[in-house]
Amino acid sequence: MVLISRQIGAFVKPLVFVLLDLNINVFCVIRSAGERTAGACRKLVEASLPAGRVAVVELHPFETALQECYRLGIESGATWLLTVDADVLLQPERIPELIRAAEAMPNHYVQLEGRIFDKVFGVFRQAGHRVYRVKLLPLALKSIPKPGSELRPEFSTLQELGRLGHPSRRVATVAGVHDFEQWYRDLYRKSFIHARKHRQDIVALVDRATSLAADDADFRVILKGIWDGLIDARSVSIDTNLFTERYCQALSELGLAEKEPLALEANLFGEAWLAQRMEFNPPKMAIFDMPSSTLTETASQRFKRLTEAHGVFRAACYSIASIGESSFRKVKNGFIKAD
Repeated sequence: MVLISRQIGAFVKPLVFVLLDLNINVFCVIRSAGERTAGACRKLVEASLPAGRVAVVELHPFETALQECYRLGIESGATWLLTVDADVLLQPERIPELIRAAEAMPNHYVQLEGRIFDKVFGVFRQAGHRVYRVKLLPLALKSIPKPGSELRPEFSTLQELGRLGHPSRRVATVAGVHDFEQWYRDLYRKSFIHARKHRQDIVALVDRATSLAADDADFRVILKGIWDGLIDARSVSIDTNLFTERYCQALSELGLAEKEPLALEANLFGEAWLAQRMEFNPPKMAIFDMPSSTLTETASQRFKRLTEAHGVFRAACYSIASIGESSFRKVKNGFIKAD
């Protein structure tokens, strides 16, 4: 039976690649800022795509890197551009699945993203990989915000494209893992920024990190980053170069030395390694389009969708944060007048 399964697998996998014509239709850009897993990330992607269809971009600030990703996608002549952050480790067999989902999108949709299992948050969520429709990338290039003007430049770009009539799609595919085996410096920086841009998740983040810090020094660094992000009043961006001084001081206070470079032994990040880190059953998730599917969404429908994706506690936090943000904007814009 095992032999038959292997024979079927040996036949089906090449057939899927032929039908999708990945070598021609897909070009991949890995965005790297010196992540510890950059080599492993590329190795996994190249298990699905030939080296000639994979490029690495290492540019600062992030907006410049995003521009280069789009430019390379346009020049590739491919139908689809797969972008992967170097802190994401994709399962190679998930790439064809993502492309199939992209092929199923309406022609005016700009991109989709699947899910990853996130070490910091401890949940399945959208992060670190997207499949873009290349023919819409010239418009995306024009929609990138000015450097430093947005804390989430790519998200802002996609919001603008949505306003221009080109929605995005989220699918249930669990494509890999995020933020495993990272440098302490990157975990500190991300946690610092998470404290600013994911305020609704602070309680859950601290609770998770506290419960795991005794056995995993990553979470000691994460706790330090969250704390510093909450008490530091200075403005921040996602640029890695701006965190050097803060990170060095944080590691000194924690009594930690930076990790050694990651060795890329054969199969270190293979299917078994990835599966072990995704041992939890991902919650069910329906296809979710942005912004079109939310235009007529009621409050109860939104809460139900968030509950299915994140659980009741996180859904409640998201809803409360959304109400607070909406009220603040109304006050700011003069729609609510104080007596």
